[in-house]
Amino acid sequence: MLAKQVNSFKEKIYIFLTLLFVGFAIMQTWLFINNAFTLEQFIMSTLSVFILFVGLTLGLNMALIIALISIFLYGSAIMYIYFRAGGEIEIGTTQFFWLIAIPCFAYLGGLLHREYMRIYKSYANIVTNIDELVALDEVVGLENSKRFAFRVTEEISRAKRYGGKFSVLLLKIAYLQELADVHGETVKNLVLKKVAEVLKDNKRYEDFLAYLSEGEYGFLLPNTPKEGAENMRNRIKQKLLYVDVVPKEGDFRRIKLTVKTGIATYPDDGEDYTALLWVARRGFEYDLK
Repeated sequence: MLAKQVNSFKEKIYIFLTLLFVGFAIMQTWLFINNAFTLEQFIMSTLSVFILFVGLTLGLNMALIIALISIFLYGSAIMYIYFRAGGEIEIGTTQFFWLIAIPCFAYLGGLLHREYMRIYKSYANIVTNIDELVALDEVVGLENSKRFAFRVTEEISRAKRYGGKFSVLLLKIAYLQELADVHGETVKNLVLKKVAEVLKDNKRYEDFLAYLSEGEYGFLLPNTPKEGAENMRNRIKQKLLYVDVVPKEGDFRRIKLTVKTGIATYPDDGEDYTALLWVARRGFEYDLK
């Protein structure tokens, strides 16, 4: 979510710079029409700001390419006019100024672009790390699969060092798409939230609960053998035979649920996160009650 906001901010910066350049071009045109400066000054000042804009948005290399092309064309135009006029026009400091100013604008724009991208990438990395640390699913309000994997891996390290067992209990709401087709997405999301509330009410203080994928919840049960996990599974399944939701005032609905479960215990069913999750998910196929 935060990463999307960062990208949106980057897009807004580019839009702002574009509007700023367009505004400058309009102002330049108005001043030229009112004889504030010559045609040469109008063209070269607008071109210089355009090259600065290119450097800001596309980087130094692209700005320098456009600057070199512009210098070549400008120099060619000066020489053409000079020889055509038979050497009667003066080539002085003004022309020399623009030949120097154009690459300077390109370099300045590229330098600012490089600094902006450095700051943007640093900020984007910070935001990504925050997303991973917070990692709350927007629908159900539980931490996500990344945090669950981290906590299980952490528990594996602890169990290897100090011994003991722990279990992973997965619960999946079956026929979730059919539920959405019949009752709508709003009711489906309310059901997912309600299930999360029931699971939070039934977790112990030391347990860790997360939302792994669409309709799938995961429990990490420290210091819990398979029998303890099975007792918890049976207790939760009894409480999730149905849930009551109210999508709008006066619209009470009792939704019957089909909950599939699976259990994996360390180290009996596996000694790493992937193996434990695979065993637990395989249990969905055999949970027919």
